[in-house]
Amino acid sequence: MIKEYSLENGEAVDKSKLIYAGRGEEKYMRARELVVRATHETFIEYKGGILLIERDNFPAKGELWCVGGGIERGVPFEESLRKIVLRECNLNIKNLKFLGIARDFWNENPWSSEKGIDDISLVYFAKGEGEVNLDNLHKDPIILKPEDYTEEFRSKLHPHIRDFLDKSIEIIKNH
Repeated sequence: MIKEYSLENGEAVDKSKLIYAGRGEEKYMRARELVVRATHETFIEYKGGILLIERDNFPAKGELWCVGGGIERGVPFEESLRKIVLRECNLNIKNLKFLGIARDFWNENPWSSEKGIDDISLVYFAKGEGEVNLDNLHKDPIILKPEDYTEEFRSKLHPHIRDFLDKSIEIIKNH
């Protein structure tokens, strides 16, 4: 379980002061070179399998991946994740289950040629509802059914995806 606290000196924190929507701005790009970014993602149970998408941007361009991205400042984890999932693939998610934390290091950084990327991700499992409609950063969605999750398929995945997909497939099998 992940707990969030918004209390300072006995007073509620005004989270609206934390909102920042300047992705792509120079200061955002500079920050990505200097700090570890907090992200979240979810393996979505959808139509009897797990939704995977091909990333069409860096990092992990061309890799099968789950849906997610940077945690929005001032927005609770699950609310932020729901917004990203809706924006990226047009699904509503429910019954979120926390699977664990991952940290990824990347040489490729779309905002800088000098520094790589260092991300820490809160990883969830959820049920998806609606019809998949991907944004322009993703393509070629697949629904991976447990019976299609062979060792050959598994061996082609990034270790981050493989580890959490193992957990997600087990959740589906045990339902």
